[in-house]
Amino acid sequence: MKAIEATDGTDGRMDGWAPPSAVGAHMRKLDPAFDPSRFGHKSLSA
Repeated sequence: MKAIEATDGTDGRMDGWAPPSAVGAHMRKLDPAFDPSRFGHKSLSA
């Protein structure tokens, strides 16, 4: 949840939504070992 809150507004809107790619980038900043493939996805994208 913190990753979504931290990226809200990165696309110019403050509506509580965040682009998946921005969330993924923030997750990697918080934990460099974060890998979406561990959750069955190649990447985080819209």
